Amino acid sequence: MCLGILDIGNTTVKLFSVTQNFNLEFESFEWCEKKIKKKLDLFSDLIISNVRLEEKGIISFIKSTGLNYIYLTHLTKLPIQLNYDTVETLGKDRIATAVSAYYQFPNEASLIFDIGSCMTIDFIDSKGVFHGGRISPGLNMRLKAMHNQTGQLPLVDISDSICEIGKSTNDAILGGAFLGILYEIEGTIAYFKKRYDSINIILTGGDAFRFDKRVKNSIFADKFFLLKGLKHIFEYNEKTNLR
Repeated sequence: MCLGILDIGNTTVKLFSVTQNFNLEFESFEWCEKKIKKKLDLFSDLIISNVRLEEKGIISFIKSTGLNYIYLTHLTKLPIQLNYDTVETLGKDRIATAVSAYYQFPNEASLIFDIGSCMTIDFIDSKGVFHGGRISPGLNMRLKAMHNQTGQLPLVDISDSICEIGKSTNDAILGGAFLGILYEIEGTIAYFKKRYDSINIILTGGDAFRFDKRVKNSIFADKFFLLKGLKHIFEYNEKTNLR
């Protein structure tokens, strides 16, 4: 079996190949059916996580490839329970990271921070029940919003020079965006640690590396955490379908 993972995110499309030892190779590109179809020839199986493109068109395209595939939705068989009022609107990325936490830390509660275009914060308990969480703007979104929705604030590039007290407008903007996320992370961790004797703290997503060394808590950082969850979902469905 050669499993492919097609991750259609808010910013880019990523195609991952998964070996038996779970070594991941991937490339990132814009959506192009002709280009993707050529790449999919390498796979026998595929799981698709889509948070951006129109669903019917994607499914029709994937069917045309003849691959054995799973298109992740809230109706997909999952090893976890979704305790969420509007499961039909629940992001596929949030489902996948919760499943990843369930397998990475079995019988343990986990708090997951996925920091990308947006930052999602999700909680799954020790019994494998997903209870939801929060969504807030990611780093780039915060910087762009301050520029686009004001008359004079500049669009600031991201750098590692973060000031608690900015002595220039650029430093004040970057510090506000970056530290706002950092303090949200630390405040959320403090809230959950008061309520749970033991809880895993997980950081993932494209911008997680900007924060993992700054968080004042013991954390587990893994940029491929979502992809591992998708792999687990595919394998879970393959096993249950064989029974």
